Amino acid sequence: MPRAKRKTRRANDRMPEYFIFEIAKWEPYYLFSLSADKHKEEFYSEYAGFEIKAICIFPEKLKGREATFDVTGRRDGLMPLSEHTQNWEPKGVGELELSPTYGRFYTSIPQDSLDFMSSSFSQGHFRFILLYGPSLKRSKSLCTEMQFKQSVDLEDY
Repeated sequence: MPRAKRKTRRANDRMPEYFIFEIAKWEPYYLFSLSADKHKEEFYSEYAGFEIKAICIFPEKLKGREATFDVTGRRDGLMPLSEHTQNWEPKGVGELELSPTYGRFYTSIPQDSLDFMSSSFSQGHFRFILLYGPSLKRSKSLCTEMQFKQSVDLEDY
C-alpha cells in the first residue's frame, strides 16, 4: 500500500514577523592582522564593527530575552556579483538565534556605513533594533531586514 505524502514546512513558509530589541549598550571594535587563510589573495584581514547588547521587547512571547548583535563592516558588501556566482541570491541580512538562555545576531554591513553608524550611536540616535524575518524555528530566524531606530511605537506592530 502506498504511503501518504508527508507535508513539510520550509523556513520560507513560516509567517514573517518583527523582532524588536532595545539597545542596552554598545561598543565599537577593530581588528587588523595578517591573514591566516593561505587560500585568500589578500595578505591582511581587517574587521571593524560594533558589539551591541540588547533586550527583546517584542513579540510578547520573547520579551526580556537578551541578545548580542555582531555588526561587522565589509568592503565588498555591495559589490556586483562576479560571473562565477551569477546565480547566487542572498537569503537574508543576518541570522537571529534567540533561545531562552542565549541570544545572538550576526550580520555584515557595507564598510562605508560604519562612520554613519558610529556617529549615530555616539549621539544617541539609535535606541532600537528591528529585525524582520520568519518566525523562530529551533530558536533561529534568517532575517531579511534590519533597522536601527531612535523610537518605536509597539502599537504599530
